[in-house]
Amino acid sequence: MTLTTRDTRTSYRRPVGAAAGSQQHKQEVAAERSTPAREGAAERTLFWRLVRNLILASHRDRTVARSKVVDYLKATRYPGPAFNELLFQCSKEGGPDGLDIAIDVIAEVGPEAARYARRLLSIDSPKWDPPGLRRQVTDSIWYAILRGVCQSKADVAEKIILTLTAALRGTVGIREAAAHALGDLAECEGPRVKDVVTYFLGELAGEDQQPEVRQAATEVLSALED
Repeated sequence: MTLTTRDTRTSYRRPVGAAAGSQQHKQEVAAERSTPAREGAAERTLFWRLVRNLILASHRDRTVARSKVVDYLKATRYPGPAFNELLFQCSKEGGPDGLDIAIDVIAEVGPEAARYARRLLSIDSPKWDPPGLRRQVTDSIWYAILRGVCQSKADVAEKIILTLTAALRGTVGIREAAAHALGDLAECEGPRVKDVVTYFLGELAGEDQQPEVRQAATEVLSALED
């Protein structure tokens, strides 16, 4: 996944008494323009440490560590790079609990995570061809995103659109992830949503070209019927 940053520089307004082109003017411009960049780098370092602490935390300490990551994601003006960092660390360096850690964070963040997922969908979905393709890191990231968003309090219509798009158009791994996320959605929402989910899981179980996807959908359907 390509990690992106935004240019947060603000326009410079020359204070009274600093003549344009003067040495004082040049120093003031340089200082003001470098401040947001320094602050951005400091924020990224802080968040990297918060995520790292969460990954390394014991189960006893994980709730407190997770709340710090969630609070940061809810407060930051530019959550995109932060979500990128969370998902990259959890999928690549999080060990056997990494994806579950990311899912729990995304579920608590909720609407902000859904907005991030919508933007990522527009960027990443053109790369979901051919449908039989597997991309280990990206598939793992979408597994965490879809399951986390579907377990969250994000808008239900947004959750349905996101997950069904992944189920119908995603790579093999993303379609498997969508099947599991649909199960989460059915458990979190009411009977009407469960009826929609059951229908689409039936379609995946009977019609998908890949046996892994059919098996995942069948298992989720069976669990919903228990």
